[in-house]
Amino acid sequence: ESCMLADAWATALLVSRRDAGLALARRRGLTAFLVDTNGTSHAVPPLA
Repeated sequence: ESCMLADAWATALLVSRRDAGLALARRRGLTAFLVDTNGTSHAVPPLA
């Protein structure tokens, strides 16, 4: 179950716009690392 759930969240974040995906990850308490089309990385929560 956890692998399927992780895959579902990864897909949802992949197809979302950057800001919407980051907001979704924050709202759901997910740990996420996204790289946008400019090559800029974004982490939720922010990396120290």
